[in-house]
Amino acid sequence: MKKQLSLVTLALIVTACSGGGIDPVAFGGKASISVATDTSKVDPSGTGVTNVTFTSATGSLGGDVSTATLRLPGSTTSEPVTVALTSKTVPSGFTCGAASGLNVAASCSLNDSGTAPGQRVVTYQFSNSELFGKALSTYPAAQNFELTFGGKVANSNATWTSNTVPITVGAATSAPGTPAAPRPTFAILNSAQNQPYSNILSVSVSANLSAGDEIQKLVLEVTDNRGLTDTESFTAASGSANFSIDTTKYPDGNLTLRAVALTKSGATGTSASQTVQIRNLVPPSFQIIKPTLNQVVATTLDAQVQLTKQNSDFTITGTQGAGTTTLNVRDYRGNVLLTAPATLRETSPGSGIWSASASFDMNGKLVPNNAYTLEAVTKIKLDAETSERIITQSTPFTSQNSNLRPPSLLLHLPTFFGDTGTGIPVINRDSGAFVQASDDDGVKQLQLQFVCKDVASTCGDSGSYAYNYPVDAKGVIPLFVHIGQAIDAQPFVKDGNYTLRATVTDGSNNTTIQEVPVRVSRAANDALVGGLTTMRTLVYPNPVSKEPNPKAAVWYIGDPAVCDTPPEGEPVDTDTCVPVTTPSTNPVRVLTAVYKKTTEQFGVSSPTEMSVRYLPAGARLASALTFSEAGVYQISFLVEDMVTGVVKHYSGGVVNVKINP
Repeated sequence: MKKQLSLVTLALIVTACSGGGIDPVAFGGKASISVATDTSKVDPSGTGVTNVTFTSATGSLGGDVSTATLRLPGSTTSEPVTVALTSKTVPSGFTCGAASGLNVAASCSLNDSGTAPGQRVVTYQFSNSELFGKALSTYPAAQNFELTFGGKVANSNATWTSNTVPITVGAATSAPGTPAAPRPTFAILNSAQNQPYSNILSVSVSANLSAGDEIQKLVLEVTDNRGLTDTESFTAASGSANFSIDTTKYPDGNLTLRAVALTKSGATGTSASQTVQIRNLVPPSFQIIKPTLNQVVATTLDAQVQLTKQNSDFTITGTQGAGTTTLNVRDYRGNVLLTAPATLRETSPGSGIWSASASFDMNGKLVPNNAYTLEAVTKIKLDAETSERIITQSTPFTSQNSNLRPPSLLLHLPTFFGDTGTGIPVINRDSGAFVQASDDDGVKQLQLQFVCKDVASTCGDSGSYAYNYPVDAKGVIPLFVHIGQAIDAQPFVKDGNYTLRATVTDGSNNTTIQEVPVRVSRAANDALVGGLTTMRTLVYPNPVSKEPNPKAAVWYIGDPAVCDTPPEGEPVDTDTCVPVTTPSTNPVRVLTAVYKKTTEQFGVSSPTEMSVRYLPAGARLASALTFSEAGVYQISFLVEDMVTGVVKHYSGGVVNVKINP
């Protein structure tokens, strides 16, 4: 008979092993579970706790612990007292990797290679009032009880009953030579009046070890409202510890805490659980997935945004209706050039991630090659709030298309003059030219040419004289060229009539040309430029400590300034030093070029600021700067007489500004 039972058990095990993922508790049959307590006595008042160790024999089935029964020893007439317990699990008699560490009650699957028959031990803590209170009340004069535990066999309607543990009513004592299981406790240090808690939740945990035992690990278990338990973040190797829980890492709602203590003797104790409420009102994160940071986009911009739930439940109220977002393409000035609505859709049910996308044509007339920003905007309302929140995100990108759009080019000076606007400007050794260029691909080069109008009579052997000036810059670019310095170079530009041709080339080698007829005449002197002769620079020194020196400067055309000597230690100012300007005898067209941090360079320069004005006869040319920081400063004038047509460049002095010690 015993041989047959052995064969049946073996067959059941083999069948379960081949079934793929079948738990050992599915074998059927009986559970062999023994119990031991850490005390043999209970106080008549029913105070304190008792730690009960459940041992599942090797190969035994597991089950739940749902009842405790106490009997009066030797009595045949007294009714036993049965107490319903909060159900606890005793695993089957198999060991595996999943049952290591704190997971002492974990089930082992035979489908795992590491599963093997082996004894399993779990310890649970019970309140003496729960375990013995009813029996002590029913039999107040009893001196002894016989304690058994029971429950259902796992995955079966069968029941199991443990061995009997004798209990004496009196002062509780531990089993001889065996340290009592730890009785961990914890306390929340935040005020209970502050629930729901937010930010940091401070918790103090104590293992409460019995004499002679040592702690192996003290753990504060944290379970969020999704049922996910964290057993790794809050651990200590000491008998007590304080933990700070960052509640923003958990979803709003219930947060359940429990203390677990493991000792070096192998005993495990757990505290009662406590559930608190947390609420941080953390809005969802909003990200731009496409384009990536500083991505270069050609032709089409494929934009994608993502909204991800963090802690708090919310509703997408949207910018253009529920569940919507708005995507904007802004230029370098911040203006919206293109806009598109998009619908945020959850990537999968319950994922907490919503995505939206839209496409933009970056090859249109309104969007030349340049730097742009994609902006995403939506509105959400947290469930715990009454008002909406606007959430935004942005990322820069660059549009770079191959296109045939030519650059823009303005030729400010020299220009036609006279009442009919047909007068031909005159170029001498002091003349300059001023152009303004821009392009979405950037300006690569400026070329100026003197093209002969009458090759046979005035221009010598060559048909044109070309001067190339590299630029390699983006944006709106002002360029001053000292063309008067070039006419005496080789090839030599003879006096005569020419067409001054300005050609600008962009990054895609597209070109734009502007022309104006000119007459080269080295004999044209200052008297023919509105009587304007000498360019002067008047500076105002400043001896005051920690202030700029000089504090200001005036660039003007005229005679030396009339200055008085200021009192010692005081700065020179416009009250004590006045420039003497010369009025223009004719109306003039004037370019004022301001250089900050840079100065004019030989041949070509780009002013920091510029303005072009038409001034009537009698106008005086002067421009001033007040300094607030150290640097190099300069102002120059390019003037064309609107009667004689002569163009002259007046180069101002360079002013070096320093901060006084």
